[in-house]
Amino acid sequence: MPGVADVERHTKLKQEKEDRVRDRKELIRLVQEDRLHEADERQLESIKLALELKQIMESKKETPDVDANALADAVRSAVSEAISQLPVGRGNPHSAVESPSRPRMRHSDLTSIKHGDSGLKISHGDSLAEKKGSDEEAADKLRRLRKLKGNK
Repeated sequence: MPGVADVERHTKLKQEKEDRVRDRKELIRLVQEDRLHEADERQLESIKLALELKQIMESKKETPDVDANALADAVRSAVSEAISQLPVGRGNPHSAVESPSRPRMRHSDLTSIKHGDSGLKISHGDSLAEKKGSDEEAADKLRRLRKLKGNK
């Protein structure tokens, strides 16, 4: 729960914000109604600051050197030309372009992988090709595990 000092600070900040909003609305109304001669010194300083900030922002705004529409048209024409020059597929449902250099997805057996000089070693590689044990072996392993843990 906030203390008294926090509540006072929060209330003060809220009141200051409301005052700034009220002053800003009054200043905008003076500018819109062309009654700047009625503005006090603080309001005139605020207007001057706003104009300077606007000039700085406009000077920093850079115009793009590239025409976006021309760039989009160029990309569109290049893509359509590239697509029109692609060979028509010969009925291969997986790929429109057949090439012997493209890899094909197929099932590979983990035991048939040859690593040669890659330095990779498969742990338990000899047991990968073994068939799974029977239900009796699994039950026996479970009994031994429970015995080791102390459960019966």
